[in-house]
Amino acid sequence: MAKNSKRTASKKRKTRTMSSPIYNIADPLWTEVYKLAIQFKESKCWKWLYDSDIMYYRDQKTGYFGLMSIMGFLGEFIGIAFYYDEVGMKSYFNLEYSECTIKSVEACDIALDQQYLLLKFGDRRDTRPQERELFSILNLKFRGSGNYLLFRKKLPGTALWYLNKQELEIMKRVLETTLIFIAFLENNPEIIKEMRSQPNRIPDISNIGRNNPTQYNWFDLTGFHFTRTLENTFPNNLALESYEQLQAGWIIEEFYIPSAIKDKNDIIPYYFKIVLIMDAQSGIILETLTGKSENIVKLIKKCIKKVSHSGHRTPSVIYSSRESVLQILTPWAKSKDVVLVKIDESLISEFRESLFQWMT
Repeated sequence: MAKNSKRTASKKRKTRTMSSPIYNIADPLWTEVYKLAIQFKESKCWKWLYDSDIMYYRDQKTGYFGLMSIMGFLGEFIGIAFYYDEVGMKSYFNLEYSECTIKSVEACDIALDQQYLLLKFGDRRDTRPQERELFSILNLKFRGSGNYLLFRKKLPGTALWYLNKQELEIMKRVLETTLIFIAFLENNPEIIKEMRSQPNRIPDISNIGRNNPTQYNWFDLTGFHFTRTLENTFPNNLALESYEQLQAGWIIEEFYIPSAIKDKNDIIPYYFKIVLIMDAQSGIILETLTGKSENIVKLIKKCIKKVSHSGHRTPSVIYSSRESVLQILTPWAKSKDVVLVKIDESLISEFRESLFQWMT
């Protein structure tokens, strides 16, 4: 009986080790990245740099490129994020230029659509047993809230997750380069003033090294017009005060359900998106569907088909507060002679907030 118990316990330990999402804790790479992470913490650069004092970086080995943002000036969240490739860069600007309130549904969607690699100052409750074992191996004694140095990544529509080897190597080079440049900035504050006076030009620190800390260029952001102030291509009905004042038609919206789930076949927990179609005058929900964010086009089309099959005629006008929804609908709307109209978020915010609270 005792032997069987030992075998079962051993089997459970192996299963836990095999299923751990944390990269091999025996790799010396961890020693290198945590040495840099501690140097970053000791620099306290977030006390004199804003989140918006961004820098451009292209990783020479992998070709990854993006924006680096040092967070913590307001003291709420401390860390450094690398918003990589065009998806990540766009997600940064969506967040930076958002005018929505922190607890709104739209704010939740913007946060869940972020893409970055991250070093954050977290808590013990954010760690896993194998991660704490790593700290023990490296003789790292983290104590107290906001003092645990944690490496994570964020992909659109997913929860924060752990870095693989390549991502860890990229963060190592990001930290190396950043530490050299912020030491240079600290002694040359006039460059920070120049950064803040020209928001469309940011330092490109891709070629900086220990022997050439001043080898930076200026990266022009004009070609990366990713702000949320893009000119609307659809007519607006911003003067309306409530959805009851809209003409007969449908309102089509999509947003994240704020509870992460994990399927057996999925490694990273993700968030479902919900698509709903409402009657524009009564506010009655005609149909809802949920699915993964990458399937949003299929979800919207399927939702419309289900409403049509249930006996509702295709309306002459469709409203949405989401530019992305209207873009998806454009080819279909042209074939059906349907007018697409962008409405202000506030028109349906009360309904969405109620649904948001009900889901959480």
